[in-house]
Amino acid sequence: MNNSVLMSNDSRCQESTISTSVEIANLPFKTESVQLQNRLSRLVNVNLRCFTYRGRYSVFLVASQEFPARQLNNSAEHLAYQLIQRLDAAPEDVDFIQFQPGEEPEWLRWRFQWVGTSPLQAKSLPLGPTALESFVMPILAEGEMFSLLSGQVPRVA
Repeated sequence: MNNSVLMSNDSRCQESTISTSVEIANLPFKTESVQLQNRLSRLVNVNLRCFTYRGRYSVFLVASQEFPARQLNNSAEHLAYQLIQRLDAAPEDVDFIQFQPGEEPEWLRWRFQWVGTSPLQAKSLPLGPTALESFVMPILAEGEMFSLLSGQVPRVA
């Protein structure tokens, strides 16, 4: 297990990562557990996987028993801000997709109103079969998976 602590330019925002791989039923990829701050500034483990596809980043966040969908949604702005910083990307170059495992798995796309690199007014919109087919599945089939934990974030055009 590889533990590291990174300090961002904002000294109030401390990030650490935990290198673990989690396999979740109904999910076509393994996630990695990244430690981020929730809206209460508490460190939480967030299961996610990152891809590049057609000049964009796609971050798939996966709800878990430790960090359920409700808490994930409540902290969406805080998580998105930290992930944008980790990717060193412009907000318009990143898509956030949430997966909620279960008997009837649900896919959601996060949308924000951005002021600079600060996300406001998070909305999670359900992705139906058409959106899954045209938006999510091509990312999973043709996108390049990468790890935030490696410290080697690929550049997108």
